[in-house]
Amino acid sequence: MAEQNASSDGEPLKEMRPRVSSIGRGAGGPGDQSRRRQFKARSRELERGVSVPVLSPGSEAKAPLPLSTKEVVSVGHGQGHEFVKKTFFQPTFCHHCAELLWGLKGQGMKCMICNFVSHEKCIPNLSVSCRHIIAGKITDPVAHQWTQPRSFHRKKWCNVCRKRIHAKGVICEVCKLYSHTVCKANAFNNCKNCATYNNGVKQEIRHHWIEGNLTSSARCVVCTKNCSTENSLSGFRCGWCGYNVHSACIGQLEEREANERVCTHRDLWHLVLAPRAVTHRQSVKSHVEQEREEEAVDGE
Repeated sequence: MAEQNASSDGEPLKEMRPRVSSIGRGAGGPGDQSRRRQFKARSRELERGVSVPVLSPGSEAKAPLPLSTKEVVSVGHGQGHEFVKKTFFQPTFCHHCAELLWGLKGQGMKCMICNFVSHEKCIPNLSVSCRHIIAGKITDPVAHQWTQPRSFHRKKWCNVCRKRIHAKGVICEVCKLYSHTVCKANAFNNCKNCATYNNGVKQEIRHHWIEGNLTSSARCVVCTKNCSTENSLSGFRCGWCGYNVHSACIGQLEEREANERVCTHRDLWHLVLAPRAVTHRQSVKSHVEQEREEEAVDGE
């Protein structure tokens, strides 16, 4: 036996054993089949989001894998979005510049909270705040007046979830805000305030910007170019003066006009009835109450 296990030079021959390079290769015996089953089971658990150690033949257990390897980019200039790089499998357009997201993988960024889609280069110049930021900016909540569910001839986008309305949707009769039937319950009460609650007090009217769903003839007041698009929820329209502006141009409008926030109804000043012209009846004092107040002042 010693002669058989030695070569002509006197060196021992290597023992012949079946070689298994990795899981899933080689003819292997029952041990290799069990390893394949374990590997497939762990792969399915990883797909379901369960963090388990990954084992390879002849190696020790490694550290658990994270549940998500996506890189979250938080915007720190006041808009509050939390973006994640995402791969889109159908043509998708930026909600800021309304241009197509080019590429085969990782074309753009998507907010995990409000579904806002943007180019990575457009993030520093965003003019739309995230939903949890908008909720804190509403100081005078006014409920929307929704219509019955209806279908639309043109493409419309939901102002709540920022997705396209494929089936029937609803629209606010006052501010022309569009929404899915199931999304209207989550819409903010930020409709136009068409009446004042302070009798005799003159209040300044601010622009009531409504995002997206512009008419086909809408033109930007800054660059005078067409700002209507059916590919995404982009652009703004003032509910009072009717001015349209690109999402990328609204910052230039603020720089150009110092009092841009105050709306004077511009070309529609002779057609629009200001909110201060309509007073809520609960704030109007009756003649009897006014006489009692005057008598009390005279008595003092």
